[in-house]
Amino acid sequence: MSIHRLLQDSKKKEMAQALAVSLSIQIVTMPVIAYFFFSIPLYGVLINLLVIPLMGMIIWSGIFSLCLSAFCIPLAKFMIYPASATLFFYQWICNLCEIARTQPSCRTTIYGKDFN
Repeated sequence: MSIHRLLQDSKKKEMAQALAVSLSIQIVTMPVIAYFFFSIPLYGVLINLLVIPLMGMIIWSGIFSLCLSAFCIPLAKFMIYPASATLFFYQWICNLCEIARTQPSCRTTIYGKDFN
């Protein structure tokens, strides 16, 4: 089996795992979100596909920078840059979601909550 085929198969497997995690998070949190907010965002799965794979990089970049800051602050600032850039990317996505939230086709509304 060629290296190219192995890399292709591993990327497909990683994408399938990311999609499975995203869908499971969406399914598990859906009842709580519907109960408290009376609607379910339909774009949540797509956002999770972008956010979840990069969380490990943010955590490790932060831990490494924290340890490095005891020895060299400028180097620690440099090493935290990937996490900072990723968090700015997340903020940009959240701003897009705020715009999308106003569109009626992006949410499913749930009615009939009992207030007693």
